[in-house]
Amino acid sequence: MVAVDYYDLLGVKRGASTDEIKKAYRSKARKLHPDRGGDAAWFSLLSEAYQTLADPGRRATYDRRESVRSRIERSVPEKAESARPKAPTGPRVPDLDAAQIPWRRRVDPDTEVAWTPPFDHDRRPLSIAGAIWGALWLVGTVGSVTGAINASIPGIADAAVLLVMVVPGLHVVLCMTGRWLAPLGWMSYGLALLLGVGGIGLMVTGHMITGLLLLMFGAGIPVVAVFALRDARARVADRMFTPEIRARRVFGRPAPARIFGASVRHPHEARRELAVRLTADLLARYVTDIPSARVFHQVTWPGTEFPEVDHAVLCGHRLVLIDSMIWPGGRYTVDRQGYIQRDGKSFGGGALVLGEAARAFQLLLPRLEVRGVVLVWPETSDAAASSTWEGTDVAVTGAEGFVREVGDWLAGQPTTVDRNVLAVLLT
Repeated sequence: MVAVDYYDLLGVKRGASTDEIKKAYRSKARKLHPDRGGDAAWFSLLSEAYQTLADPGRRATYDRRESVRSRIERSVPEKAESARPKAPTGPRVPDLDAAQIPWRRRVDPDTEVAWTPPFDHDRRPLSIAGAIWGALWLVGTVGSVTGAINASIPGIADAAVLLVMVVPGLHVVLCMTGRWLAPLGWMSYGLALLLGVGGIGLMVTGHMITGLLLLMFGAGIPVVAVFALRDARARVADRMFTPEIRARRVFGRPAPARIFGASVRHPHEARRELAVRLTADLLARYVTDIPSARVFHQVTWPGTEFPEVDHAVLCGHRLVLIDSMIWPGGRYTVDRQGYIQRDGKSFGGGALVLGEAARAFQLLLPRLEVRGVVLVWPETSDAAASSTWEGTDVAVTGAEGFVREVGDWLAGQPTTVDRNVLAVLLT
């Protein structure tokens, strides 16, 4: 087992002060915490390193032990050197400083996000509309009852008006209490139309006040219903978005989507699984520094049952869909037909289904800017996979390009979380 240097793990020099160690730990812990998609084993090791180096006594003991181990290793020349495990040659997540990421200078990871629409929905519009309509209903009802009582012959007309007002009255009461009865609702809207037409007719014939009151009464029925519907949706959303959901940044578990259908296994499943884990780590390390970023793993297309996209990131009203691949190093592009090219030549990666996914989500969520990215991890650590993010619907890029360019696009809306969009992606 290869020994892990605690200083290297925290990213500090051996002479670092306690404050520098604490600052480095907080920065690393925010990226590697399991709640943000990090690996639990690495987070545990990071915590152990911090507890050791932050305590002067334990740090001195650790330094002495490392000094002895270093002298022993230097005393055994080539044999020990050849026996030492070599650095991994496979793909790995790049270690980028904040100075290497332009958008990090304008993004504060600790900024509070603004939810839209906000929580604790304002019920005053519904209450005001209900009170005004209730006053009109009361005036009409009292007038109808009075007319029926005072008439020498039973007030058939007034009694009919009274019965007509009972139906919308019940409908409005049900709406304001969050209930809905379809037959009663459609009858009420039909009566509202008749009342509106009657009110306009009275206004034309010179009965301005009576006609205006009748028109307001009829129009108030659908108005109150609309406010009641909005209020009911807001209350449902408040119940859905618990404090745990609001604070959560990563949803789902990283696993390769079945890009050829749920019943067919990809021939290079192990490579796909590695690529997906690398991308999940990349997103947890860098993209979650954007306060509004919400990361999703194993995303299903609208109207489908099985995951078809490896990852998705939502920032404000921008959504990027991500598929992860391990391919040879090179410069990748996408031609007009949606086929991948490597170094200007056709590549066996085939046509991108990611474009279809982006279009499907764009239709489902028209207010969003939706784009797709194939994130390519090179087969060996000494190779590179690069492309240019030009803001196209679908692009192919490497890890560093993703962090800098795609991250810059996502960081354009760093503090806004649309809970309606988030609810769609969660369901």
